[in-house]
Amino acid sequence: MGWRAHELVVLPLAAGASAGQRVPGADGKVEETGSLGEVSNDCAAGVGDGIAAGAVGWNTVPLPPGQHELVCNLENHYANGMYRELLVS
Repeated sequence: MGWRAHELVVLPLAAGASAGQRVPGADGKVEETGSLGEVSNDCAAGVGDGIAAGAVGWNTVPLPPGQHELVCNLENHYANGMYRELLVS
């Protein structure tokens, strides 16, 4: 989105849970325990400081069936609505 750096973290969702219900901590980020994958490096896969505006990043994540939440976990991005539910069947 626009000029901001972003990232993508894939988190599992418990049965019956919805995306957007996680509570960010004092650092403006949600807990990433159980992460199934992440892309936050310009032009590469894996952990970094975020994907700069206009750049790309990638990762291949084999996901098990179920509900997952895609989040941007840079400071305050989750609280600003940068999350989406993904259902894998």
